[in-house]
Amino acid sequence: MLEQDGATRSKEYRLRRQSLLNREIRITPVLNPERLWDDHIAPVLGDDRADVRDLCRGAFGDVIRNVILHAQASWLTVSFSTTTRDIEVTVGDDGCGLFVRLGERIGVRDARECAELMRRHANARSTDFPAARLALLGRHFATFSIASSGLTLEFDAPTDAWELRDDDRPGPGTRVSFRLRRTGYTMSSNSRRSSEADSTSSTLKPSAIPSSI
Repeated sequence: MLEQDGATRSKEYRLRRQSLLNREIRITPVLNPERLWDDHIAPVLGDDRADVRDLCRGAFGDVIRNVILHAQASWLTVSFSTTTRDIEVTVGDDGCGLFVRLGERIGVRDARECAELMRRHANARSTDFPAARLALLGRHFATFSIASSGLTLEFDAPTDAWELRDDDRPGPGTRVSFRLRRTGYTMSSNSRRSSEADSTSSTLKPSAIPSSI
């Protein structure tokens, strides 16, 4: 469905966006990503293809579990919206920041240097880097971005590449966003060949990908 924006002579039309979930959630030991999905999102995606639902559910759970286990955060925010064409998800937290946390593990103090290392490993499809799970998972989406420490690391499916840029909405913690087409799950040909050649990657089972940070 289209909605109109602008004056009569400068009308613009865009797909109407439906917000399914937009809330702040306190992180506790009993926080359950599957319960969030089942209560707020699954009913709306009932008519979508099974592979689309499974991929979104797996990524949603992975990102939230990553926050719970590694972000040292107290709160997370979840935004989930759809148009007739796309599904978009954003998960943010108030933790120490992914590039800072990752830097602590690999001995790199500068967040930008750490993000650049992650970009190079992601483009090389490396599986021996601490954040390999997020990087491999991101390749299954039209766009997938990780924003932290004033930087955004983003995967773009048409170019089949990860790029690093300054974040246009800098804030505390980490913000992970991804977008997937609803009409059918397709990957770029390069990503498809990579997935077929790499047994650690799966289009339908994100849990098969190596663990993240």
